[in-house]
Amino acid sequence: MARKAEAALYQLVEKGNRYKQAPVVKAGNGRWVPKITEPFVPKDFYLRYTLGGKRKWENVGPDITVALSEQRARQAMLDNVKREEPETRKSLAKAITAYLFEVRTKRGEKAEKRAKWLLELFATVTKKQFVDEITRDTMIHFMAYLKDNGKSPKTQRDRISSIETFLGRKLMTKGDLPKVTKKIVDCYTEEEVNKMLAVATPDERFLIQFLLATGVREQEAAHTVWRDIKWNGKVLRVSAKPDCRCPYCGADGFNIKDHEEREIPLPDWFMPVLKARKQAATRDLLFYNSNGNPEGHFLYSIYRLAARAGVTKANCHKFRRTFATWNHVLGGVSIAVLQKWLGHSDVETTMRYISTTEIRSGHVRESVEKTWEGFQTKPRLAVVA
Repeated sequence: MARKAEAALYQLVEKGNRYKQAPVVKAGNGRWVPKITEPFVPKDFYLRYTLGGKRKWENVGPDITVALSEQRARQAMLDNVKREEPETRKSLAKAITAYLFEVRTKRGEKAEKRAKWLLELFATVTKKQFVDEITRDTMIHFMAYLKDNGKSPKTQRDRISSIETFLGRKLMTKGDLPKVTKKIVDCYTEEEVNKMLAVATPDERFLIQFLLATGVREQEAAHTVWRDIKWNGKVLRVSAKPDCRCPYCGADGFNIKDHEEREIPLPDWFMPVLKARKQAATRDLLFYNSNGNPEGHFLYSIYRLAARAGVTKANCHKFRRTFATWNHVLGGVSIAVLQKWLGHSDVETTMRYISTTEIRSGHVRESVEKTWEGFQTKPRLAVVA
């Protein structure tokens, strides 16, 4: 805890020519007088205080009444400086409050909750009171905390990046951050999809077919309504739902990532599946839970289904990679077109969705043979006239 800023009263005494703090007492007549504790003759009174990081000594004369008046004046000045300090030196708590208000205004309630959790954790771990106290060493200390708590290198990098975004400045260099191993991009094979379809319930089967045919994100699927299907054009329109007030969306409604609507062409095999589902539908939502809200547990459904089918590494995001890979490898759809269908802001992200997994048994060998079809291992001899 910082020491309280005080203007202390001292006297210069003859013994050793030194200063001694001057206690005062109230005399019988009600006036304040020096309390002499040593048999030395006091001289002038002095005020000692710290201002702007520098120690000040000030002679206020031999009169105790004047000295006390000057002491009160200097103390009032120091108290005013202390009250003004938070305005010139931003506290971490106030900075977090201001940043969370900005995040909520620009990005919504869910983004604010995520930022609030991370920034409060950062403040608790680092124990910093002011923004200007946060240095590279502070960030390394926080990164060590994340590592000790089992966070992956990618999670460490992401959270450090979020803290730097909050601070508005870079503190870590590329060499400070942990290395992230680039993993092989997986997608489902035809065999794995057929295994899951074989043991799926009707609802599970429709979910798999929908994710495979559209490649949408989990929450985009959960908020899809029947009016998003354009039957004549055979497309799915992915759009925002500003009026949604489900527990996931809250007061902000449902917004698409990057706030850009898009249309995804639906394959012919999926249209009869959709029509059959529409005829039996009792709600506007395609996927909903027991409370009538958008379904929020797709991941658990896929986990359970994959376990029954003997398929490993099952998740919703893998269906997006499957959608991208199958369309690109089997259908020849360009990366630029897939970027629009997937709703990516750049082509580089889409390229990372393309898997090298052999989708169909023997397909890679067929492609290799097709590449070299007609190639002559021995050059033909030219005919000389």
